[in-house]
Order: sequence, then C-alpha cells, then structure tokens
Amino acid sequence: MVLSSQTPLDDVQRLSADGEGDRALILCRRVTRDLAAVEALIASDVIRFTGLRPALTALNRAAVLQVFGMDPSLTVFTNFLEAAHTVAELPRMFEQEFAPELLELYKRLGLTARPHGSFDQAVASVHRLAGAVLEVSWQFAVCAVERGCDPSFVGPLEKTLAAYVIESDLPMRRQVQQPGT
Repeated sequence: MVLSSQTPLDDVQRLSADGEGDRALILCRRVTRDLAAVEALIASDVIRFTGLRPALTALNRAAVLQVFGMDPSLTVFTNFLEAAHTVAELPRMFEQEFAPELLELYKRLGLTARPHGSFDQAVASVHRLAGAVLEVSWQFAVCAVERGCDPSFVGPLEKTLAAYVIESDLPMRRQVQQPGT
C-alpha cells in the first residue's frame, strides 16, 4: 500500500473519498495496532512528550542549522519556494536553474542527489527537505537541553540528515546552551 501524505488519517480520508473503503479500513486497523503498541510505552514514561519549542535562533538549534550551511532565516527554502511561481510559468528555467540548484542543495546536505522528474516533484521535495531540516534541528536542540531525552527520527530523510549532523565537525559541541544559561 503506497501512501503519500504526512499523516495516516489524511491517507484514510483520501482512500475513503476515492471509494477505497476496504483499503481505508485496513489502514485504520494498522494505525490502531501501532498506537496500541506505543500506548504502553507512553504510559510507562519510556516515550515522553515535551512542550519545548526552541526558536530557530536559539543557540542549539542555530548550531544544527549552521552544520547544514543555513541560518535561522532558512532563506534557502524560501528562495526556492518564491522562485517556484516564476519557474512554473517558464519550464526552461526549471531545467536550467531550479532543478540543478536543488540537486546542489541535496549534495550540500550530504544527501544522495537524484533528478526530479517534474516541477511538482521538485517543489514537493523542497517542502519535504525543509520539514526534515526543521525536525532534525528541533530534536537536537531539545535533546541538548532536556537530559534523558533521545532523538527519534522516523523518516529516511530525517535519519540521513541526523547522521550528517552527528558525523560532521560540530561547531555546536562548543556552543551548546545548557539549561539556566
């Protein structure tokens, strides 16, 4: 079952709307089973949740962004998304500038660069990559402050970016902001 959205409930809704009630039910059962397995871990405090939301400018989070060659403004992503409006109207620009620059960004982040077959795929890739950078920087920033907290990266993109941070020469090792400082 190939699903494409960010949440299982979105996929259930899409399947139901497409008249695929049996597949929606199978997905609901799988999600329920997975939640039941996690519920015991939550109840025993093995999995915890935090209300910490470090700003992109917080030292710990900015240090992770710095490893990616980005600053807290994340202009690399906003530039791509702003350019997308123009590129959508000028297909040649996609081939000559947008796609090659996106591949270069992938390489810079230690990711395997793969060509994006269409403009829509490339824009979706920018959104996924931005979300992954936000997730990885947030988790590392929280773990730097919350003792006993471990990062938990689920998606392959997030796992690859996290490995890139861990394997890099982290300037953040010297900059990590401790609680109360």
